[in-house]
Amino acid sequence: MQITLSPSFCIFSKCIRAKSVSSIIGTNFRFSSSFTKPYHHTSLIRRTAIQLHQSKPSNILVRKPNTLIELQYRPPSLKLFVRSKTTESKEFCGTKTLARYYRRDGVPNTYKLIYRSNFPGYLLTAQAGVFITLVALIAVGITYAIQVVTYDEDDERARKDELHKLYEERRTRENESEFVKAVQNIREERGWTNSSAKGPQMEDLVEGGPAVFGFFIFTLVTFAAALFRLQQLVPVRLYVNNKNKHSVAIYFGHLIPGKLTHQEFLAGTVRPAKSRMDSGTLFMDGSGKKMMLFERFFRSPADYNMVMGYDEEFMQEVVQERQRKPRITSGSSTDGKK
Repeated sequence: MQITLSPSFCIFSKCIRAKSVSSIIGTNFRFSSSFTKPYHHTSLIRRTAIQLHQSKPSNILVRKPNTLIELQYRPPSLKLFVRSKTTESKEFCGTKTLARYYRRDGVPNTYKLIYRSNFPGYLLTAQAGVFITLVALIAVGITYAIQVVTYDEDDERARKDELHKLYEERRTRENESEFVKAVQNIREERGWTNSSAKGPQMEDLVEGGPAVFGFFIFTLVTFAAALFRLQQLVPVRLYVNNKNKHSVAIYFGHLIPGKLTHQEFLAGTVRPAKSRMDSGTLFMDGSGKKMMLFERFFRSPADYNMVMGYDEEFMQEVVQERQRKPRITSGSSTDGKK
């Protein structure tokens, strides 16, 4: 009995066979998020790392790091391949966006963008809030000073003349209570809460007394100082010159909204400011300038290693430390039992 197959079925079987062979060989191998997440690597890096570390599970080599400690102690071979293979991808920063950053930040093209945070909008809003708060405080102070000065200069004579007339009328009045009522009425009309005062007091300008006004001023000043400190801690971008490791951090650290400030340091001198911090986002460069960095905003783990100084020397130390650890084999374990 002879079975004949249609041409369409033959073509379909060839496609299935080719697809299975390619999947086994690995020519068409890719996982779901290799082109969307910056910390997930291509299939070439993944296969090379697995070949060098057969004892390690594949998911540890390619998955996104959860903490800085996990990122620092990645396998050395994976760090080397990531550093040599990583390029400035379009997912990290497009060509037009990068040109706009260079033009706005005033950084030469010889510097490479390795860090870009998602906080420019929030920091710009904080910068505008600090500016508005400062302007409001200056306006309130000037307004109060103008009212006090103009009141003292213009109405001081009229106030003295009015009080002099009252004291003159006291001699002719028989009832003392009428004099007191007349003085109180004139004080209320003039806005004088105290006869010894030279001008309008804080109680006259702000309802609730000086305590409420002082608390309001203190809150505004504290809020503005906290926002301004946050602007000086969180950089929005980092540039590094690969030749001399000279780095430039860009901040929204100016009082004028939209104006940027620069902080220069050397890559490799950044260290954690506090070792007891679990988040590990607060760092300090060689000059003592504190900065708040987030690992997910780096272009690649290799860039993070370069900024922190975890280059080839650090990788060699990790390898030597692993080699120093004694390996427990079945023979040694049996000898120990004997």
